[in-house]
Amino acid sequence: MNSKEELVEEFGKQLIEQVRDNQIRFIDSFLEQKSFLSSKYKEELDGMSHAQIDMLKEMAVRWVDGTLHDLLYLLEDAKWIHLRFENEGNVVEDIRQITDADLQAYIFIWAEKYSTTRLTDYTKG
Repeated sequence: MNSKEELVEEFGKQLIEQVRDNQIRFIDSFLEQKSFLSSKYKEELDGMSHAQIDMLKEMAVRWVDGTLHDLLYLLEDAKWIHLRFENEGNVVEDIRQITDADLQAYIFIWAEKYSTTRLTDYTKG
């Protein structure tokens, strides 16, 4: 992997660790009533079965991954958007210069590679 590919890979790693996994942990914390926001919905959450909570947890991963998938598709498809990377003399003017044609599919690759939370059948492609 060359240094420009490493920049894109670092973006994917950070997208998974700092965005995807953080949101999944927040959702889990909310549903498990460990979040400050949970107290506002305590009665509703208490009324849910374990199966309902598990369903919401799985769907939440699908929603987070679907949102990131759509964001990457926008970055791939919108010619007026250029996602630039730069570090220590390495510059990628546009992520599309490095990635294959299906940038949106990278969410699945990066999730499998870097996620410390759960994957779903959707995430696994």
